[in-house]
Amino acid sequence: MSGEQRNPLQEYQVAHIPGALFFDVDWISDRTTNLPHMLPSEEAFAAAVSVGPVTFQTKYQPHLVWTLEQVKKNTEDQTHQLVDARSKARFDGVAVEPRKGIRCGHVPGSKCIPFAQMLDSSQVLLSADQLKKKFEQEGKLVNFTFLLSVLMNS
Repeated sequence: MSGEQRNPLQEYQVAHIPGALFFDVDWISDRTTNLPHMLPSEEAFAAAVSVGPVTFQTKYQPHLVWTLEQVKKNTEDQTHQLVDARSKARFDGVAVEPRKGIRCGHVPGSKCIPFAQMLDSSQVLLSADQLKKKFEQEGKLVNFTFLLSVLMNS
């Protein structure tokens, strides 16, 4: 995240899983918008993740990605529960937003379940059943069709 005074490439060079490649989400993001971490085109993503002779094939699945208009409509219709996976302080707007140009706070009607709470003790994502149970316990599950506003980061 910008403003954290960290160097991700340097951290990767110092310690990473053997065989793992460095992936810079800022480099691959769609740069035709002033918003950070926006989904790139299929072609741009495939080109960025293809390594050497290996060509990565992509298949965009539009039903898994919502537009700004769909999110706005859902704030009125409330047909789906938006789950925001950022920290509670960022969700509440009391922590400074680390991404330049992004307002503090959250989408009206969204609920906060920080990403760290979606991981087990080994830092592995909980199973779908465990996530469903967690969301039900939190009283934040309208139906199990949900969006993670990970504007994809925690």
